[in-house]
Amino acid sequence: MRYISKIWTQLKKPEHIWLIIILLLGTAFRFFYIHFGLPRLYLEDEEFFVTPALRVAGGQINPDWFGTPAQPLIYALGITFRIISIILNWTHGTAFASWQNYAAYTTIFQTAGRVFPILLGALSILVIYFVTRHWNTRSGLIAAALLAFSFYHVDQSHIIRPDVAQMFFILLMVYFFLRMFDDHRNWWWYILSGASLGLAFDMKYPSMFFLAPAVMVMFLLWREEKFVWRRWVAWAASGFAASFITGPFLYLDFQKVLHDLRIEDRAEHGGHDGFSFFGNLWWYVWDILPWQLGTFVYVLAVGVVVWVVWRWLVRRALPWTAREKKLAVMVFTGVSYLLAVSYLKLHWARWIIPVMVMGFVLAGVGLDAVLRRFRGQRLAMVLVVLLVAAAPLLRLVRMLHGYSQMHTIEQARAWVLENVPVEGTYFLTEPYTPVPKDVYRSYMAPNVSWYDLEYYRGLGVTHFTTSETVYGTIAREAQRLGPSSKYGKAIVKYEKIFREADLLYESRPHPEYTLDELLYAGDFSVLKTWRYDIRLGPITRVYRFLPAVAE
Repeated sequence: MRYISKIWTQLKKPEHIWLIIILLLGTAFRFFYIHFGLPRLYLEDEEFFVTPALRVAGGQINPDWFGTPAQPLIYALGITFRIISIILNWTHGTAFASWQNYAAYTTIFQTAGRVFPILLGALSILVIYFVTRHWNTRSGLIAAALLAFSFYHVDQSHIIRPDVAQMFFILLMVYFFLRMFDDHRNWWWYILSGASLGLAFDMKYPSMFFLAPAVMVMFLLWREEKFVWRRWVAWAASGFAASFITGPFLYLDFQKVLHDLRIEDRAEHGGHDGFSFFGNLWWYVWDILPWQLGTFVYVLAVGVVVWVVWRWLVRRALPWTAREKKLAVMVFTGVSYLLAVSYLKLHWARWIIPVMVMGFVLAGVGLDAVLRRFRGQRLAMVLVVLLVAAAPLLRLVRMLHGYSQMHTIEQARAWVLENVPVEGTYFLTEPYTPVPKDVYRSYMAPNVSWYDLEYYRGLGVTHFTTSETVYGTIAREAQRLGPSSKYGKAIVKYEKIFREADLLYESRPHPEYTLDELLYAGDFSVLKTWRYDIRLGPITRVYRFLPAVAE
C-alpha cells in the first residue's frame, strides 16, 4: 500500500496529469482508424515487411530479406502472425498455413501488425518528455505535446514500417546518454544506451550515424575526467548483443545482406534522386522540415540551435552547466544525423523523422523560453501558443478526417466496379491504381508511358488508369530536369496517350486543393483555408481509349 500511495502522490502532480492527458490523446490519435485502407494495401512498403514476416510465421527462422533491415519488426510480426493463425485454425477447425490464413483474413493480420508502430509511436511521447525534461518540466510537456499532435508522426505510426520504431529506440539512447551526466558511474546507462542503438540499427541501417552523438558524449565525459574505457566497452558489447539477438541473420547470412543492401543503395528512384549532398540538405531544410515540424515550431527549434552555437563560439570560456551540456547533445544528435543522411544517394521525407523528433525537443525548449519572456502576460502567452499550434493542429484534424473517409484509390475502385463492364474490358494499369485484378483483365506497366501507344493498341487495351504517385512524380521530375530528360520524354508519351483517350473518372483528395497545399506545406499555406474535409491518397484517374485506338 505504501508504494501505491507513493505512485498516486506522483500521479496527482500537475505535470504528470498533463503528461497523462497528452499521452492518452496521442495514443488515441495513433489508434484512430488503425484499419484504414484495409483489406487492400494502399500504404506503400507494408508488403515488404509483411512478406518476410509470413515466412517467419511459417517456421522459417531466416526472414531472407534485409533491405531496411527491420529485423525486430519482422520477427515481432512473424510471431504475432503465427499466434493469429493458430487461433484461427483452432476456432475454425482448420489446418491452414499462416500465409493462407493471411490471404483470407488480411484485415485481422494487417491491423495486428500496425499495433507495433502505433505502440512505439505512443511510447515515444513518454520518452521525449523524459528527454526534454532534462532542460525543465514545461519544456518536456511541450515537446511531448508537439510529438503527440504531429500529423506526420501519427500518419507514419499507422504504417507497418520501421521508421517510428527506429526513432523510439534513438530517443531511448539519447535519454540514457543524458543520464550519464547525472551519474556517470552507473553501468546501466551505458548498457541500455548501447542496446538501444543496436536495436535502432536493426530497424534502419542509417542509425549507425548516431555513433556521432555517442562520440560527443565520450568527449564531454573525458573533459570532466569521467571517461572510463571499460564502461564504453560494455556499451559497445551491449549494442552488438542487442543487434545480434534481434537480427542474427544480419551476421549469419551476410551475402544476402550485401545483396539487399546493393538494391537499397541504388542511385536512382524517380522523385527521390539526382541531388548532391547540398541538394539533399536544402530539400530537407527548406521543403520538408517546415511542414513536418510546422513553420513556427521550426523557427523555435532553429533558434535553440543558433543559441547553442552562439554559446559555444562566443561564451565558451564560461563553464557549461550540466543542462547546457545536455542541450548541446540534443542539438548535435539532430544536426549530425541531418548532415549524415544528406550524404546518401536518395532522399525521402520519412528518413529525417529522427531530425523532426529532435526538432520537437528543441522547440519545447524554445517555446518555454519565449513563454518565460511573457510571464504574467496571459493574453500574450495564449497568442504565442495559438500562433505555434494552429497549423499543426489543422494538419492533424485534416489527417484524422482523411482516415475516416474512403481512400482515393478505393473510391476509384468502387466507381470502376459500378460503371465499367467486365466483358470486353482490358485495363492498362500503373502501380497504386484501383483496378481489381481478380475481376478485370489487366496489364500492369511500371508507368503508362513505358511502351508506345501502338503497343497498347496492339494488345487491345480499352481502358487505363493513372495515379499521381507515379504520373505526378514523373511530371515533377520532367519540370525539374527538362524535356530532354527521360522524364521529359515520358511526359511527351503520356500526353500523346491522353489525347487518344477520354477521362471517365477522377478521384481527388479535395475538389479544390491538393494534399501538398493542405498538409505538406508551411504554416502560412496550410492556414489559407480552414477546410478539413479531405481524403487521403493520390489523385487517381480512369480513362477509356477512343475507339480508333482500341480497335
